[in-house]
Amino acid sequence: MLEVTKDEMDVLIRLQANEDARNKIKSSLNKIPEQMAVLDKQLAEEEQKMRDRETLSENQKKQYRDCEAEIKQRQESIKKSDLKLMSIKSNKEYQAVLTEIEDLKRQIGKLEDNMIKLLDDLDEAEKHLADDRREWEEEKSRLEEEKQDLEEQRQQEEERLTALDDEWRKIAEEAPKAVLDQFMEVRGNIAGGKAVAEVRDYVCQGCFMNIPAQMYNELHTTNILRFCPFCNRIVFVNGNHKEQ
Repeated sequence: MLEVTKDEMDVLIRLQANEDARNKIKSSLNKIPEQMAVLDKQLAEEEQKMRDRETLSENQKKQYRDCEAEIKQRQESIKKSDLKLMSIKSNKEYQAVLTEIEDLKRQIGKLEDNMIKLLDDLDEAEKHLADDRREWEEEKSRLEEEKQDLEEQRQQEEERLTALDDEWRKIAEEAPKAVLDQFMEVRGNIAGGKAVAEVRDYVCQGCFMNIPAQMYNELHTTNILRFCPFCNRIVFVNGNHKEQ
């Protein structure tokens, strides 16, 4: 059995507290890439929505330009037909060309009606598009700000982790080799690496099992390094270790 002084046990408790703090930071750091990915996905989705709205507006403008081009094409056809009328001698052919001209004029009328509707749709779309762009810029700014906050958090957490790593090494220097070796061995054998656990009211805070009453009493009265019989962690009762 390994004997430890109160100061030596306190070193192990401080080492464990340091590791608990480091593990908490590591857990936080591990979540940041996933949080970043979520924000990136939201940014991409919102940007795609904005592009879809702009594409819709561009398609409407293209439809309007296509109508203009078709009207111009039919107007040119009417001019050619008017010139053709001047050289036609057959009444039947003359009537056929007139019918063709009237049909072209009806087509132009329908295209003009469609252009009027498209103009109304475009005006409405442009109004909504302006609002959509403003909302997109606001959402983009919000999401990028969240990303910046996460990046700052990552930098701060990494700095804290580095400081805790330095602190761990300094604390470890205070422990006798045998005591530190025991700590490292237990840490290596325990899932999650938590080597030291407090006992409160007979309950090990590492595995939450009740330890035997005799061991609980010995934790108050002896300086022997004790281990939980269930999880094998080094156990202690806070503030009650006897001085040698």
